[in-house]
Formats: sequence, C-alpha cells, structure tokens
Amino acid sequence: MGKKAKESSKIRKARRKLEKQLAKEDELMTPEKLANMTKNIQNWIQRHASERCDLKEKNIELFDENRHAARISSRHIRMLRSKIKQELEQEKQINLKGRIKLTNHS
Repeated sequence: MGKKAKESSKIRKARRKLEKQLAKEDELMTPEKLANMTKNIQNWIQRHASERCDLKEKNIELFDENRHAARISSRHIRMLRSKIKQELEQEKQINLKGRIKLTNHS
C-alpha cells in the first residue's frame, strides 16, 4: 500500500478549527446543564398536556392490518413511488438477463 498524501494547510486549518469548536461544545455540555434541560422539557410537556389528543379516541387509518398502505394524497409522492417501482422492475429484468436458459424438451 502506498503512503497517504500530506494534508494541505487549508485542511489542517479547517481541522483545527473544527476541533476547537467541538471542544467548546463539549465544555458547554455538563451533567448539570443536561439535567436542567431534561427538567425544562418535562415541564414543557406537562404544561402542554391539555393540548394533546388521546390517540385511542382518534381513528388513524394509515394501514389496513399492515397489508396495504393508505392512499397517497400527494401527486408528487405518487409519481415518485411509480418511478421507483418502474426502476425496480427494470433492475429485476436486467439482473435476470443471461441467467435464464431455455431448453427444448422434445
């Protein structure tokens, strides 16, 4: 194996800059600050509990017993889906080419 090329001065400078930024971020993340943020998030969730809806009462029809996906309302997504299907079918046909051998059983 050959040796790796030396890093350019721009790359070294960028690497040092990123290392400094990561070190600063690591200093800012202390266990106390993480615990404080956890409390803030829990308080926010409790404050907004009245705005949440109970999913047991909602009728969510995304799947029909995991057999069929819900109807896609976005035309763009439907087009992407059909394009992907076509590409997969073409790929299957290409992968099978040359593998199938026809024999005459006379």
